[in-house]
Amino acid sequence: MHESAFTLGRDSVWKQGRSVAGVWTEEVGTITGELELRTLCTDDGSLIVRVRYAGALDWYSVRGGQAQLYDPRDHQTVHELLVNVLHYPGG
Repeated sequence: MHESAFTLGRDSVWKQGRSVAGVWTEEVGTITGELELRTLCTDDGSLIVRVRYAGALDWYSVRGGQAQLYDPRDHQTVHELLVNVLHYPGG
């Protein structure tokens, strides 16, 4: 699904300091370093996860980063969960 199909106002961006293991993307494989995380959700609960190098233009699809939420209001909770999973406290 094209990113423009997702409801505006439901995406959020998080910048991590460093990632030890990196994030596996569909387009370029694993990326590491200072990254930004974006989650997007439609009104019907379709969720996609994107990642990019901090400040870069290109967003990449996270491998396995699609889901159907039972309730789109769960979007923020899922985003926070991903942030917590990807956070490397030593960064």
